[in-house]
Amino acid sequence: MPERREVRRPEAARRADALAMNAADPLTELATYVADLAYALLERETVEIRRLLRSPMSVRLPLEVRAEAMQFSRLPESSVRAPIQTLRFSHRLHELQTGAGAADQSLGQFDLFAEDERSW
Repeated sequence: MPERREVRRPEAARRADALAMNAADPLTELATYVADLAYALLERETVEIRRLLRSPMSVRLPLEVRAEAMQFSRLPESSVRAPIQTLRFSHRLHELQTGAGAADQSLGQFDLFAEDERSW
């Protein structure tokens, strides 16, 4: 039987928990929920995964994240799959909270094959 690694809860999830206690922001609540779900998926805690999926917050999850969580609740502990969709969604929520994605959008479109105006 492979040795089981301990996965620590990410610092971003702890910060999201602290924010959720101080504010009733729906984005913060969802980010906290998704961080808890991602942690449960990484730890293969099937009881916690099922509890989180029964929560009313689960209807706010994208279909692929919910489907992935349902699959993980049925996988054996020895599985080596990673919850990619859940981690990707968690990252997107973190970007929305911090405003990190806004900087990329302000650059506009970058044309790799733009010709010099003088060559026309």
